[in-house]
Amino acid sequence: MEEQDKSSYLGNVLQFAVSTALQFVDFKTNNNNNNNNMEKNDEEEIDDVNIKTEHLREINLDQISWHDQIDDCWVILYDRVYDVTEFLQQHPGGIDVLLEYAGRDATIAYRGFGHSSHAWKILQKYLIGVLPENERMKIFKPCEMEMNFQLKAASS
Repeated sequence: MEEQDKSSYLGNVLQFAVSTALQFVDFKTNNNNNNNNMEKNDEEEIDDVNIKTEHLREINLDQISWHDQIDDCWVILYDRVYDVTEFLQQHPGGIDVLLEYAGRDATIAYRGFGHSSHAWKILQKYLIGVLPENERMKIFKPCEMEMNFQLKAASS
């Protein structure tokens, strides 16, 4: 297999794996009644906060990565940056859960656990910034993944 074909193949495999993982996370979140699932879906919750982020500064991934300690802990959720240092001791899941994602993106872990809308509202008081547009993660929906595979297959 040529190098370009290997790269394309690995890209397709990675996209499929991410899509499958996100479907599992969606299934787990939507079917986990013991974790006080969010009352609204994720997109509605995020939309509730969009107005509040307009005045926030952009913080890039490199800057965020430096805040990965117990006395200086930032995490990314849905392209927004939160300084959760003061919240570490109060987190119901324990300090270690948050420290595992300190200085990086915790969106999939947050979403996979099925946090309540109350948890989302508490989190907003720790909101300090947003990722620059060019550093935001594109998460494909399963239907977008299928269409992407079909387009690549047709062009081969």
